[in-house]
Amino acid sequence: MSKNFSLVFDLSKQTALQQRLEEKGFVFSFPEHTIFQARGEAVCCTLYVSGKLVIQGKGAQDFVEFFLEPEILHTFGLTSSGNNAQDLTPRIGSDESGKGDFFGPLCIATVHAPSEEVLSKLYQTTVRDSKALKDAEIKKLAKEVKALCHYDVMVLYPETYNRLYGQFRNLNVLLAWAHASLIAKLAPNPLNNVFAIVDQFASSKSLLEGMLQKRSPIPLIQRTKAESDIVVAAASVLARDAFVSAIEKLENTYQVKLPKGAGALAKSAGTKIFHDKGIETLGKLAKSHFKTFTEIVSEGTSSDTSCFFNAP
Repeated sequence: MSKNFSLVFDLSKQTALQQRLEEKGFVFSFPEHTIFQARGEAVCCTLYVSGKLVIQGKGAQDFVEFFLEPEILHTFGLTSSGNNAQDLTPRIGSDESGKGDFFGPLCIATVHAPSEEVLSKLYQTTVRDSKALKDAEIKKLAKEVKALCHYDVMVLYPETYNRLYGQFRNLNVLLAWAHASLIAKLAPNPLNNVFAIVDQFASSKSLLEGMLQKRSPIPLIQRTKAESDIVVAAASVLARDAFVSAIEKLENTYQVKLPKGAGALAKSAGTKIFHDKGIETLGKLAKSHFKTFTEIVSEGTSSDTSCFFNAP
């Protein structure tokens, strides 16, 4: 499980820390408001000009316990402190919902927890990765997140999604554009050491960083299973709540049932919609670049032609 650590660092030890990280093969970058950011295989170490040191990643605890404390700080106790489970560093989290669902929109949500007070209250909720929550829980938690944090949600209904996908021709590019747009929109000015965390999707790290830097200089951390971070988890709750609400809206508008996912149930429902309401309506309800869409249209068209030629 990923764990985060935040501490006030003695800047007189900066050179020693940087030299040892270089020896360990960490890759360095220098985002605005930082002295450096160093990335290892399982940990990211960010030293801000304010003196705050943030350690993140699945290897964070081992990094602190077996390297930082004995070799650099020459003090112990960070990993046994009860406060370590709660990272109170102000930050932005971003996540999406619906990218694997045939029906419905792609929803991207971004949450900014601007203070230790807000984060403390967020930790008191039952917010966690939305994939572990039922729809009823998500709706309740979404209200709590919205009451506590700054946030923004982008809902790309199928018509808009299909048009944008036609422009980008790649889902990772579309996702990077959406995340970068929302993070930049919520980024405070001045940043005051705030950074953003996003789940690592495919090989898009440099892509998202590039898109974000065009809009905001906010430091970005991408890692797998980022939903383990409370702020990213809050964003995942808002994204899923938006997706569920959008599905309900589409079902009521078109008087159809839209199964979640992209399996047999979704294909069966799509086939019925195609036969009953046509391809135009299907395109308003489903993601047209999915293989399922092509199969439905192809099978439906060939079936209609077959019936025509076999008619007595």
